[in-house]
Amino acid sequence: MTPGIGESIQIAGIAGGGQGATGPTGPTGPAGATGPTGPTGVTGATGAGTTGATGPTGSTGPTGPTGPTYVNGIYGDGSDGAQTFDGSTTILGMVPASNVYTMTRDIYLASSTINNGVTIKQVGYKIFCNGTLTNNGTIHNNGASGAAGTTSGGAAGSGATGLGRPTAGGTNGGAGSTTTTAATGAAAFVTAGGAGGHGGAGLTGAGGAGGVTGSTIFGTYITSMRALPEAITFTPINMWTYSNLAGATFSYISGGTGGGGGGGATSLGGGGGGGGAGAACVAAYIFAGTGTIEANGGAGGNGNATSGGGGGGGGGGWVVVVSTSASGGAISGQTIIASGGVPGTAGTGGTAGSTGATGVVIVLAA
Repeated sequence: MTPGIGESIQIAGIAGGGQGATGPTGPTGPAGATGPTGPTGVTGATGAGTTGATGPTGSTGPTGPTGPTYVNGIYGDGSDGAQTFDGSTTILGMVPASNVYTMTRDIYLASSTINNGVTIKQVGYKIFCNGTLTNNGTIHNNGASGAAGTTSGGAAGSGATGLGRPTAGGTNGGAGSTTTTAATGAAAFVTAGGAGGHGGAGLTGAGGAGGVTGSTIFGTYITSMRALPEAITFTPINMWTYSNLAGATFSYISGGTGGGGGGGATSLGGGGGGGGAGAACVAAYIFAGTGTIEANGGAGGNGNATSGGGGGGGGGGWVVVVSTSASGGAISGQTIIASGGVPGTAGTGGTAGSTGATGVVIVLAA
């Protein structure tokens, strides 16, 4: 029945139903923004594993550049450069004569060569070479030979030239004579060389005595480095002691002394005495070649063939050689000598002179 206006409708109570089943899960929504990093946790304990085997060695790196070569300062600075002494080319102001160069100062060579048949006269100067010195020639400071006797006595041989006072050279020989006693060789106050030989007698004239040597500079240490300062400078370390002996003074050590002149007879002269050798000094880092370094006394002059006495040989000087090539007091390929001069022969009725004494050779490895 249709209600009328103002009437209420009575609806029978409807009973409430139970909760329905859960529906399926919807799709996952998009991820939210990452949150801030949390604090670092504590380090965990080291594991108990063993250390692994060593890996293979890496390859060798490239070789580095060669460093500068060290050369002992005793060999000079090489400022005179590399030279070849050929006997014809003017070198460092030295004009050769008959393949002979005469030094005018100390020279400081780089690696250099002295050709076969070429001679360098040191006359008291020194040669330094900070490279290889190929010596196929001769380096010397020898005394001059005495002249032969003729109708008069032979002239004396000059001592090797040196520097300073008295010198680093040798002393002069004595002149030969006829009827009187021949002259003696000049003496030296302090020497490192040998004494000159005596002159031989002639028929009526006596031979002269060889020059007397003074105090000996080098003792038993001539093969050790203790000798180097004196050897290189030609000056004794104990100069004060020597300069006060007999009130004499000097600056350098002398070489050998001269030989005595030979006696003779009227118009039949004896030979002149040979000159004493001086000092020869060479300091070369390395030596090569086959050559000679010497300070030999001059030969005595022969007496007149009829009856003149022979002149005495000059005393040997002293040679100083310093090199890394030195071994056992020698250098392979180099002949290093300081011989006394040979005596002059005599004529009929005369006597020959005597040989000059051997000088001193010092070879040091430095």
